[in-house]
Amino acid sequence: MPEPVSFFCRRCGVSLCDSCLSAHVRVKSKFGHDVVDYASKDDDDDYDQTEELLKDITQENDRLQSFRPEMKTLFDHTTKQLSSLSSVYQKKKDEVTARGKDWHKHIDNHVKKLHQELDELKKENEEMLQKQ
Repeated sequence: MPEPVSFFCRRCGVSLCDSCLSAHVRVKSKFGHDVVDYASKDDDDDYDQTEELLKDITQENDRLQSFRPEMKTLFDHTTKQLSSLSSVYQKKKDEVTARGKDWHKHIDNHVKKLHQELDELKKENEEMLQKQ
């Protein structure tokens, strides 16, 4: 009956039972042996993956941080524009109001002039009719 697997050689990628362990370690290997408890055979892989992920996250963070000064400048510029927006539009509204008042003044003057002309024509017509 085969023995249960108890160990794992990471360098060779071999699962080992208790009785095979000593024979495996005696065999020369170019890279040596890294024998661990079978239950922890994937711990280094998890650690390596975590390290790689952390490295990727750090690189991405550095990349994003490199945009920070430009984004701050853009944000400050946008904030400044936003704060001056009300005054710009208020100035335009004041200009429209002033132009409207000017137009009303011109219209009122023209209406007065037309009224005067009509009054003069009426007076002339009355005088002509009275002479007849």
